[in-house]
Amino acid sequence: MGSSRAPPVFGKPKVSEHTLLGVVWSGLIITLCFFTFRIYVRVKSFRKLYVDDALILLAWLMILATAIIWQKLSGAMYRSLRVISGEVYPPPPNFVNDEQNFLRGSAAVLILFYSSLWAVKLSFLIFFRRLVRGVMIQKQLWWCVLAITVGSYLVCIGVTEYNCLLPSYAQIASHCAGLDAIRFQRTTLHLTCALDVITDGLIISIPISLLWKVEITVKQKVALAGIFSLAVITMTFAIVRVTVISILTQQPDVSWLYMWSFVEQTVAIIVVCLASFRALFTRESRHSAIPHGGTNLRKLFLPAAIRNNGQITTSISASGETETKSLATSSDESNMSFIPPDKVHVRHEINQFISPSDIEHGNTEVVEDHPRSRS
Repeated sequence: MGSSRAPPVFGKPKVSEHTLLGVVWSGLIITLCFFTFRIYVRVKSFRKLYVDDALILLAWLMILATAIIWQKLSGAMYRSLRVISGEVYPPPPNFVNDEQNFLRGSAAVLILFYSSLWAVKLSFLIFFRRLVRGVMIQKQLWWCVLAITVGSYLVCIGVTEYNCLLPSYAQIASHCAGLDAIRFQRTTLHLTCALDVITDGLIISIPISLLWKVEITVKQKVALAGIFSLAVITMTFAIVRVTVISILTQQPDVSWLYMWSFVEQTVAIIVVCLASFRALFTRESRHSAIPHGGTNLRKLFLPAAIRNNGQITTSISASGETETKSLATSSDESNMSFIPPDKVHVRHEINQFISPSDIEHGNTEVVEDHPRSRS
């Protein structure tokens, strides 16, 4: 008489326990290196840290907590998966306890996963907020993106199936093993992935839309656009994480899914560290207060004789009056004529100059250009 075996819910895990733990701890170490270098660059350049740095630290601590959870619960998860896949039968005596510990640990992992990703998103937003000061359209866009980002985080946390993770194993087995429950899991998986990708795209749109208005070289614009677009990598990993699920009548392969989830967390921290390195924003001196230079201003206000043969010097008297003197450089000084004061018109220009160093410091205030001399 052959022994009866339970039909497998899904196949053998695609990722071994050693592979999962290797990816987890390797990713943790790599992100620690990037975060440490980020802090070093910030402190060396600015002598202080910002709120976005604190958010990245929070995201890294969440990854650390996730790694600790997997170190403690990976054994229980793989023992449960071997039973559910039919590889081990009958279930060992500690199966129910292992399964319950794994499911409750999964609830914590999911909360940490979404929280760490959205901490990275908020870090990006706070970093970009320093760029949009004084630019009304981008400032309004920033607030809209912030509202959507916060709302999407609440949705991701809210749609998590806590009723299939936290109750007793008996309740979970009776309510969460049916086809409807599996379809709901797949639906929420696609929904959270869509929110993840959409919010990343919206966040990228803020600096990209502002970048082409900044007074820097085309080469720098292209380089910075590439840096800001690194978030596309995170979006790609979010899509890959979801596309690895199995057919409709089966549950997702949790080993494969959780490994890619951790990879996405790792990539998100690496990307946000790369995007804000101070070395990417080369220092340049601020533009001169007179945008067209001294020569062009002389052409605006002086007659041809002086433009060709003389020069103007300006001094400020003790009373604050501006005194203008002519220094002749031609032997024919008597032929030089001056414009009467009532015929002089001073042009007042306001130009906005934003250098790369201003971007990093968040100084995007309008600089007023005043003429240096009056006749």
